[in-house]
Amino acid sequence: RPQVYLRQVITRGVSPPHLDDLSKVIKSRGVAANGVIGTFGASSGILQEATLRQDLRAIIQRYRSLGYSKVSLRCASPDSSRLFRAERSPNLSSFDLWSTDINSHICYRVISDHKVRAQRRLLTLLIEVNEGQRTRLNFADFYPFDQTMDQQRADERDNLLRGLELIDDLGQPITEAGFSQDKLNLLSNFLLLSLKERGYLRAKVQPMCQLKVGRAELSEPKLCNLEELYGQVIERLSFTAELGPKAEVNGLLIHGQLLTKEEVIRREILLKSGQPLSAEALLLSQSNLRGLGLFRSVTLKPIGLGAAPQTSIVEPVTLVLNVEENLPWLLDGYFGLRLTDEAITTDLQGLNLLYTSALTIRHRNVTGRGWELGGGVSHDNLLFNHTDIEGENASWALGPFF
Repeated sequence: RPQVYLRQVITRGVSPPHLDDLSKVIKSRGVAANGVIGTFGASSGILQEATLRQDLRAIIQRYRSLGYSKVSLRCASPDSSRLFRAERSPNLSSFDLWSTDINSHICYRVISDHKVRAQRRLLTLLIEVNEGQRTRLNFADFYPFDQTMDQQRADERDNLLRGLELIDDLGQPITEAGFSQDKLNLLSNFLLLSLKERGYLRAKVQPMCQLKVGRAELSEPKLCNLEELYGQVIERLSFTAELGPKAEVNGLLIHGQLLTKEEVIRREILLKSGQPLSAEALLLSQSNLRGLGLFRSVTLKPIGLGAAPQTSIVEPVTLVLNVEENLPWLLDGYFGLRLTDEAITTDLQGLNLLYTSALTIRHRNVTGRGWELGGGVSHDNLLFNHTDIEGENASWALGPFF
């Protein structure tokens, strides 16, 4: 039976400015708009249910990112017999609900070019969208928190705003940019993370929204509730924060090291006395210690968090490091076979089968400073001549390594 292809994909209810947006996220493609199937790209015109569901999900996600939080698709009950329609103008009574539950409903229609199933060659995919109203944002303001951001954090902020399509490539705010709860959560979490990196581990961030009430006047800042602001233009988004006490490191206790010098351990810990406690620096310090290869286990924990009242300015924290050292001496050995096409002697040309072996011993923590010192011996020989370990076909290597 000949392959059936998509003639075209029709999206109804889509505003003209968003047609290009949807074409970029829909993978199902029409390959015969004029009734002739082109050989180039014909594979994208094969209708697959898994791809179609991905397209529907991508349409919903794209609309929500554009600020249409209540977007919906025209759907029908999950009756496979209604999936393919032979008529050019099928009865639409079964498509009587609007939903985003694409797993429980059929939210697309497929119209064939012929009533007889065996003679169908081209299909038309129809997706109907109810956009709803669009919530928009004019300006996201991080003041005064951006005054204390370093250049790296400021670049991360700009990259986030650019990725959320709230600023352009020049860093200027995009007027009436689509805004959603997901975008609001990402901005709030970014600010919360930057505060925690400065030691404010108990900080609480609240987004505040302002609307325009006159030509040059804004409403009073109010806690952002996007359900209440549905379909409106938010003129300014700002943030307030309840910082709480600033966690600062006031000491480091080390347990478990037997051979390793304490200064070797301390130089790998990024948190010093008097510095703010940072979750990122805590994890990187543990990673640095594990990277030395000297320890079987590493645990770095702060104690004293939450002991100070919320109204305190500084919360002193002590770091407790527990390590378990690896055995310093390590004995390694291996034995295997390998093929070589190198000429071993004038009598042995072509491929030769050799056995190879090695034995090494090393100390991985010389003087407790993480230095490595050892030695080893390796031996290769022809497999069929293994008894002649001193012959011209055998090779030995002996030496130290550091």
